[in-house]
Amino acid sequence: PSVSVDLRLGLAPLRRAWGFDFARDRASFPRRARLSFRVGGGLIHGLAVVVRVRLSRSVTMDSTYGAHWKPVFLPVERPIRTRRGERLEAELVLHDATNVEWRLGDRMQSTLLERAAYA
Repeated sequence: PSVSVDLRLGLAPLRRAWGFDFARDRASFPRRARLSFRVGGGLIHGLAVVVRVRLSRSVTMDSTYGAHWKPVFLPVERPIRTRRGERLEAELVLHDATNVEWRLGDRMQSTLLERAAYA
């Protein structure tokens, strides 16, 4: 069994942030992914996170297609104005099961209430 976490920004296609194979990998934190997206222009309001779980060769669950969980939307405080063809950097950090941070361009957000835990 394995799990993958994919990110989407605007209408860009999903991009693999990281994967985890339960038979081979150790659960270690933090897990960090940095991706660059070419955007189509307009306002960006946040980052979409899609989880895919592969239970066997023939059984896969995907949060976008009717699994019992849904895709996650990680918003930015203020929308980011972009131009067509511009590149926007995205970062997702999973510190543990409850502490998630994300960055789009220079905008950082966190599930921590006090402050973002970026060092």
